[in-house]
Amino acid sequence: MTLNDSANPDAWIQRAEKNLAHADSPMGEGVETECYYAQQAAEMAVKAVYVSAGIPHPYSHDIGELLDGLKARGISAPEEVCAADELTVHAARSRYPGVTNATEKDRVEAVRLARAALDWAQSEIARRRG
Repeated sequence: MTLNDSANPDAWIQRAEKNLAHADSPMGEGVETECYYAQQAAEMAVKAVYVSAGIPHPYSHDIGELLDGLKARGISAPEEVCAADELTVHAARSRYPGVTNATEKDRVEAVRLARAALDWAQSEIARRRG
């Protein structure tokens, strides 16, 4: 994503889709890395909503914090998307060897939550565009 793309919600959605594809199609990088990609997908999707609403997004990887920021501005996500806050742990743990003990079950759940966030973001952006 270039600097100019950062103001384009579609660029954020494309990045989210790429991250979700990495998380959903294990490529031998390890479950921790795949869970990290799921977290990144959800984070990029939520930030796309910020961009589409013309709201500066916080420079945070905390999905709960990002969703709270939207809620404070009148944009509420459904419960299933709010549950994506569980992915925040993967933003940090996957960076340190031996810190996480994520399983395949965790990866599947992470992909499900990231998909919910991405689907919501896409519908929210489409709604804003009319």
